[in-house]
Amino acid sequence: IWSSHSTSLSGAKTLAQAPKMIEKYKKEQAKAAAALMARLGNPQRFGFPVFVLLGADGQVLHIQDSSFLEEGKSYNKAKVLRFFNAWTPAAVAPASSLTTAKDHSLQ
Repeated sequence: IWSSHSTSLSGAKTLAQAPKMIEKYKKEQAKAAAALMARLGNPQRFGFPVFVLLGADGQVLHIQDSSFLEEGKSYNKAKVLRFFNAWTPAAVAPASSLTTAKDHSLQ
């Protein structure tokens, strides 16, 4: 960062180098953002805002286009709550663990 008390912009030796350093930073940030979007399954394909649900291990479980949850200029509370409830850990548990839980409750 450059200030009147400094002659450097994150390593720039002269103020004349600052625009090049800024452009390099912007390119690095764009590459990092593209890598993140790729890791998240490219959710931007739905536009923004978009919901990306991650598991405890950081893996993408689901990408939701938020337009299906909208109503007017806001969100439909019932739709949003239904969406979130459908993706709780219990809701996405494998069927075998649900069966096991039911079997134990009957004993």
